[in-house]
Amino acid sequence: MDVDVADIDSTQQPRRSRGRPRSGANVIHAVLQLIDEIGVKAVTMEGIAERAGISKITLYRNWPNRAALLAEALLPRIRQQLPLEAPGYPVEKI
Repeated sequence: MDVDVADIDSTQQPRRSRGRPRSGANVIHAVLQLIDEIGVKAVTMEGIAERAGISKITLYRNWPNRAALLAEALLPRIRQQLPLEAPGYPVEKI
């Protein structure tokens, strides 16, 4: 079957696979910026969506709620601040 190049719509985007949106890192970055600017309590899904440039629906399709999104965003920061092992307690003994 011959396909005429003129029949191909160059604006059509290829289908994406399921999972986190390509903007996932953008969303996490938006969450962290908002936390730094206004504090955790004031961060809303609406504010995150606006800052990340996506819809609230996209947020809720990828994170079930605000707490899950905040946890995912903050976990790397928390891990950086926790000691890998307590003094006098090697990891091997645990």
